[in-house]
Amino acid sequence: MATIGTHTMTVATVAQVTQMKAMKVKTRSHEENSNSRTDDFEDKHDEFCRSRSGYDGTILHWDQIEWLDHTRMVFAHLPVFDDPDPEDPSMISCPGYAPEAGDVFLELAPEGTNELIHSGQAYLVHDACLDILRIAHKKTVSRKRPFSIREFSFEMSSRVRDFEEPVIRWGDDGNYGGTGRFQDQEWDPRPGFEWLVADPFPDFDFASLISASSRNQTTTTLNLHSKQQSLSGPNVYTDGFQCLPHDIRLIILDFLPSPSAMNLFIASPSFRYTGQNVTGSFWKSRIFLDMPWYEEDTLRNQIKQEKKSVQYSHLFHLLKHVSALPGRNDGATDYLQIKNRHRIWLNCQRILGAIERRFAQTRKESGRVRTQMKNLAKYRLAPISRETSIVPEAFSDVYFIPSVDRPEELHTITAHFGIDGCIIGIEFALYGEESSRLFGNRSTSTESVTINPETVITGFLISQGPFQSDKEKYCSIYGLGILTQDSPKEPKHRLGKWTDLDLVQIIRAVDGMQVVGITGEYNRENITTFGIMFTHLHSMVYQIGANPYYHTRWIGRYPPPEYSLGNRLGDLSVRFHGQGPLRVGAPVFFLDFAERQITSIQAHYFSESLAATGPKEFSGFTINFTDGSKEVAGVENGEQDHHECSNHTIDFQTDEQERIKMMNLLFGSDESQNYTSKLHAVQFRTSLGRMLTLGHIEVFGTENYRHLSHGDWIRGNVVSGLQIGWKNVVTSMGLVFSKPRPVDTRRDIWV
Repeated sequence: MATIGTHTMTVATVAQVTQMKAMKVKTRSHEENSNSRTDDFEDKHDEFCRSRSGYDGTILHWDQIEWLDHTRMVFAHLPVFDDPDPEDPSMISCPGYAPEAGDVFLELAPEGTNELIHSGQAYLVHDACLDILRIAHKKTVSRKRPFSIREFSFEMSSRVRDFEEPVIRWGDDGNYGGTGRFQDQEWDPRPGFEWLVADPFPDFDFASLISASSRNQTTTTLNLHSKQQSLSGPNVYTDGFQCLPHDIRLIILDFLPSPSAMNLFIASPSFRYTGQNVTGSFWKSRIFLDMPWYEEDTLRNQIKQEKKSVQYSHLFHLLKHVSALPGRNDGATDYLQIKNRHRIWLNCQRILGAIERRFAQTRKESGRVRTQMKNLAKYRLAPISRETSIVPEAFSDVYFIPSVDRPEELHTITAHFGIDGCIIGIEFALYGEESSRLFGNRSTSTESVTINPETVITGFLISQGPFQSDKEKYCSIYGLGILTQDSPKEPKHRLGKWTDLDLVQIIRAVDGMQVVGITGEYNRENITTFGIMFTHLHSMVYQIGANPYYHTRWIGRYPPPEYSLGNRLGDLSVRFHGQGPLRVGAPVFFLDFAERQITSIQAHYFSESLAATGPKEFSGFTINFTDGSKEVAGVENGEQDHHECSNHTIDFQTDEQERIKMMNLLFGSDESQNYTSKLHAVQFRTSLGRMLTLGHIEVFGTENYRHLSHGDWIRGNVVSGLQIGWKNVVTSMGLVFSKPRPVDTRRDIWV
């Protein structure tokens, strides 16, 4: 079972088992149930249910549904870390449970730090279903390549595009009676379908079946007679397998699954003849090839304990019969658990098939990578577009340093461009490899750059095209810049289109580490998310204090790596921890003081932002310096003479070298305390102890505003700039410091 938002879907079926409140089962005697019958149970199928609105307790006992309580969350996105030294990302939560009320999951961490996970962040799964999925992957897909939770999560997310559909359709059409749509997040039990929730991992006892097959010594043969066609002349059919000895043909049949064996029977008369005389080894192999949902070790061990000779053809048919999917129980209560395991296995096969169809080619084009490198790599991933209509089709991790032992293999980086000039693919050519490694898609329009083998890549700069104040949608990457150890501030190489006022995002590795690959999601027309994989390989990579705000979109300029960013107040999208959907924040101006002395700061307003009698929002700021230079953010020619905003200019005492020490923002009062309320005033506390105010605070009084404060509490910090979120009006602001320091969100003060 998997949950996202207010809709519930399943991992192992179209719609799986009950919500947690229907799983808390309490045993009652017949008399207790008869005496305590309530209206809540009037429309249920049996008054002796052992779970609330559940199944018949005389058929399905508590120990057979206890497995429903063992759940955890599979996250819909890679974890997002802003910490300097994050732990390895995990796509699966610790075990936990869903409380009876609310769309949350309580994760029961082993260290006792329990956390609530919102259902919109992840999918609720049963441990048993996940275990069967892994076993099915190992048996039917690959024993060497481990099952990818990230691919599984992406496949689920790709099927949940319409939130009106509360179940994931894996291909079984939900023809099990009780596996339809969920109602208020609850499983809807129906009479005769107890087998759908029976424990798929019981202690199976096949002794009675094995014993029955031992008593039946009738030999089962395959009816493979077919009409023979007489051919003559040049079209005479020649059976190439006829030269194989009979014993060799028997060995070949033992290793083939039944569909392949049947094709061979049809194609070859000699194999058809052999099929009419198959031995017990053939039927024994059918058990494990045709019915992989059985636990092979358990079944083999129980067969060995049978003293009589086992008739495998008869055992094969018995095992197939008891695991058949019945629809309704129809009074049969034996082997319900193996039937449910069979059902879950079939859905797991559909899931694995869907994953392979989506990712088989992507894995091939991504190239091989050593397991050691995968284990060392850390992720930083940033969204490119906020448009829900732009749906990614796949993701990939492409390592251009695939091995720790060979870090100097990258030769060429090539960008592939779509029809509108945006980048739709990035290709890496490595020394010693015939095929390049591809992220995204190829095209006929390309641009390449040769990389020196000694180059250490420390990050990427991506451009979303020229910034336009009236443009809301930025959905593509138009330029790719490569940041290196010897060029950490400006890209050493650029691919694609660039202007002086591009909307850019900068994604750097953690201090002292280097980029070893790129990751992200894409479709045929766009790269929808872009990120890096990085680790520590070279001791000579010096620490530069790179800020981690790689999901910030900068207008034209961005802070140099030695600067440190404070929290940008008023915009939650710029900082979030752990799991959660990637968010695209408002574009941000960076105003760099560059050790210059401020003379004045002037605020600009939009006259149409609010009614004439109300407070107005900022359209921008202009900062003037003693050397005659200035820094501008937003719209400079807005209304500057508003009678209710007399403090539209503040002056600094230059002879005293007055500078900004702290900033206080006043947002319109909002009982819901949401961060979308409007910014109406800014107060700067200076090194002289003065409080300089821009904006409107006089009409209603400061008590009617919500305050957020930020300052340089750590000794030696110097405020060296401002970051200003802007979306037609100023939406958020933050300080920029000249020395790197860890950001402590506890320093954000609510007044």
